[in-house]
Amino acid sequence: MTKGRIISALVLFAFLGAFFSVYQFYLKGKLEEYHNDELLKETLLTTLRELEDAFSGIEPALLKREWRAGVQPWHDALGQRATYFNYGDWVAYEQPPKEGQILKFWYDEVSNKMVWDFNEKALKATGNYTAYPPDIRDNLGVAKLEDLQTYDLTETDVIRQLAGLNYGMEQCQQLFDAKASSVTDISIWKMQDKPEHKGLLSIQTMGVAFTMTMKDFSNYLKELRLADRYFSVEGLRITYPYIGYNVEPQLQVEMLLSQANYMPRPEKQRQGRAALRKTSNSDNDGSEARKKKRKKELGIFAKAWKLFKYYVLATQ
Repeated sequence: MTKGRIISALVLFAFLGAFFSVYQFYLKGKLEEYHNDELLKETLLTTLRELEDAFSGIEPALLKREWRAGVQPWHDALGQRATYFNYGDWVAYEQPPKEGQILKFWYDEVSNKMVWDFNEKALKATGNYTAYPPDIRDNLGVAKLEDLQTYDLTETDVIRQLAGLNYGMEQCQQLFDAKASSVTDISIWKMQDKPEHKGLLSIQTMGVAFTMTMKDFSNYLKELRLADRYFSVEGLRITYPYIGYNVEPQLQVEMLLSQANYMPRPEKQRQGRAALRKTSNSDNDGSEARKKKRKKELGIFAKAWKLFKYYVLATQ
């Protein structure tokens, strides 16, 4: 082999090595992006053609009017049923001051007063100082002043804490009104937004332990079932350890009670989500048709050469 041939072979191998390196570390990723863009383009064109075929010759104003005529009865029914899902005044709270008082000290004063008023009502209902939590904030996880020494309290924090405190106290008051002889423990669970509710309902569950006679407990469950807003008993455990006592049985009840609150989305957000679901369904239905219409893909070296011309030669 002559020296010229050796040099030519080395140059060829060097060129092939350089080309392979460029392909492996640069063009390969670009080819994948190009392939995905081609698929996206074909998908969008197919969807556009399907929409043109489906709505050909239809006036937008007429279509919109017919759609509203069909949706309005459902919308009205939703509005009527939504009134059933609410927390009532259980999350009511006193509005924080805008100025003139330090927010942290104002919160301490208001929350202490709420606890004091609750204890007075609970004592009047049960006649027993040990029949209810001495400071219900400890059970509900509501902050007290000593918990906020190193915390920069905001108005949002105050609203959340006071709403949670009032919610727990209203639950206890409901039990006292139903003739519970004691409320031994109470806690609020994290609010849930279940996927099956499509973001329209928030579920608030509370765990509570109390004592009550069988007759009063039966009446309490009946009141929950016939209430003008949504209540759901998610879990229930009943024990009666004092079976030998010659008194009316006081059941020890542990219960998970849930309420739901309707949270309507803004009109634009609802329309956007509906359009997104419709587009997604259309894409799924037309996937087989798009596969049949898709053009034959370019070979790997043809794609590499096309990208090489665009990104290397054309940009020089």
